[in-house]
Order: sequence, then structure tokens, then C-alpha cells
Amino acid sequence: MKITRFIILPLLLCLMFQFSANAENTKNSDPLDKSLGDAMVALVKKDYKKAVELLEPLAEKNNVRAKSLLAPLIFRGAGVEKDTNKGLAMIMDAANQGDEDAKKIAAELNHTLASSGDEKAMYNMGYMCLNGWSEKVEPDKCLKWLEKAVEMGHPRSAKFLAHIYKNGKYGVTADQNKADYWTQISQQFQQ
Repeated sequence: MKITRFIILPLLLCLMFQFSANAENTKNSDPLDKSLGDAMVALVKKDYKKAVELLEPLAEKNNVRAKSLLAPLIFRGAGVEKDTNKGLAMIMDAANQGDEDAKKIAAELNHTLASSGDEKAMYNMGYMCLNGWSEKVEPDKCLKWLEKAVEMGHPRSAKFLAHIYKNGKYGVTADQNKADYWTQISQQFQQ
């Protein structure tokens, strides 16, 4: 957990400084910019409750930056009731919308859960790894996360592995035998 804080705090600070630089270049102050700026000040002051109050309405309006800042707070329960599933879903949504900082935070939060045996997080780690969200893509390492998720009972991971091997995706050589194997495993989950 300390490692997660060690990584998430610098990412949040990077988000704040990036926002500050953009805000200074804007002559007409947008209320959205002010709310995000105030939320970031609250984060620096560790007034997480205030940050949550400012970020929630923006996140509800699908503001990706607000989601990137709010999700780790929800995940950890800082200033708001802890809800790892909601925090994870929010950061994954922001990451899927293309926010590079959210991708890094999502990878870190998923790694925390995957390392403790969460099969959905293992699937997410495999997916994120293959798509280069957090590190250099090493297909063997990425596939291991998916295989572990299958072992834990995650059917979507088996389908994804079958797809990868059938179509030779993500730098993995197509292998019909492996594709058939993972398809069969996937079908066993449906029975």
C-alpha cells in the first residue's frame, strides 16, 4: 500500500502542475478550471473531503481529469467512503478515454488488487500490459496475468487469450492449438 501511495502522489502532483500550467495560459477563467484548480489545492493540503466535494460534480459530467483525480481517493477511501470497485471503474473509464495519467494510475491500482488475488484486476493487468499502459510490452508477462485470471475463474480472460492466439495479436504468434485450448476453457465456464 505504501508503494501505491509513493506512486500515486507524484502522479497526482504531475496532474496538478500540468493543469496549473494550462490554467495560467488561459486568459478567461472557466468555472471548470477554477473547480479543478481548487480541488488540486485541496489535494495538496490533504483536504481530501473538500477535494471530493469539488471533483464529484465534475466527474459526474464526465470530466476525465476530475475522474483521474477522484478515482484514487474513492479507491483508498480518502475523504469519501472507500469503494475499490467504484474507484477502479472510474479510473479505468478515464484511462479508456485516453488520459495517459489515468492509465498509469489504473495500472498501479489494478496491480495492487491483482497482487492480492483479484481475478478481474488480473485480467485488467493483462489487458493494460498488452496495450502498454504501464510498462514496456512483454507479451509473455502480460499473458501470465491473463492465465492467472483464468485459474482464478475469470471467463473473459480465457476468451481474450483465445482471441489473441487465434488472431496473432499484440506481438503473439498465432497458434490455433492454443486458441482451441483457451476456447475450450472459455466454454467450460459457460456450462
